[in-house]
Amino acid sequence: MRPLFAILPAALLLLAACSSTPEDTLGSDEQAGGATSSVDGAYGAGGAPTELGDGSSTVIVEEDLFASGAPGSQQDFEINVGDRVFFGFDSTTLDDDARATLDRQASWLFQYPATSVTIEGHADE
Repeated sequence: MRPLFAILPAALLLLAACSSTPEDTLGSDEQAGGATSSVDGAYGAGGAPTELGDGSSTVIVEEDLFASGAPGSQQDFEINVGDRVFFGFDSTTLDDDARATLDRQASWLFQYPATSVTIEGHADE
């Protein structure tokens, strides 16, 4: 009898963790079950450090060319290609927009082969 009291709450927690979220509780720009891909630190800081100051105190500023949306940067990928692809609610299929985004991502990755990416998948967020 004692093991039943230990197993029953664990089973209920497991079932609750697998429940679906209703579509009306999602934010306007969110969709459940999204698979996300994004450029992950493929490039370091570009450009040489620049010294500013009058000699009494000097500030060194490093320009990060890739953080400003330069071609091949994460911002370039996010703005011009799209870094997120979503599945439909409680579905394993992609709509035409998602497929088009994947095609653009593939083309961009072929254009910048040194880029490393992280692909994440989240269900029922």
